[in-house]
Amino acid sequence: ADNITEGTRSSFERLRTLHSYGILCYEAYTVAHDFAWLVMEQAFRERFVAYFNCAIPFVDSKSGTEESITVQNFDEVYKAVTRGGSHAASKWKLKVRSTGGQMEFRGRFAHLLKWARQEGLLHGQRNKGQEDVYPWIRNRVAHPTYHLGMPVDSARTIHRPR
Repeated sequence: ADNITEGTRSSFERLRTLHSYGILCYEAYTVAHDFAWLVMEQAFRERFVAYFNCAIPFVDSKSGTEESITVQNFDEVYKAVTRGGSHAASKWKLKVRSTGGQMEFRGRFAHLLKWARQEGLLHGQRNKGQEDVYPWIRNRVAHPTYHLGMPVDSARTIHRPR
């Protein structure tokens, strides 16, 4: 698709290469499975910034005042919406472009999924049912303990319909 950033494309190609190395080193399948979740989060982060054309709209939850922050990347969004940031969630809500509604947004993967669903970027009841589990899996990958996966695990994660 045309709306996939070059960074996400490059990470996905690295993921595919890593999966293919599983033939030579079985543990590469486990690494590929885990890396797939981080690539998915990267895709959502980059899509978020691109969707708003680098101008992220917020609404002051007390006064209703609208204000956008201009960013170059998601790291700047995250810095703004976390505690002590210029648009911390205690005062500011993200404006949902498609509905004009508002939602809490602290830059976490769960909030990216909720945002994408509200904007109509995610489709299907099956996916909707699984989206609550995605942040848990992502957190397990980001804060790992040793585990060994099988080729089918990484293949399913890489090719998971979204």
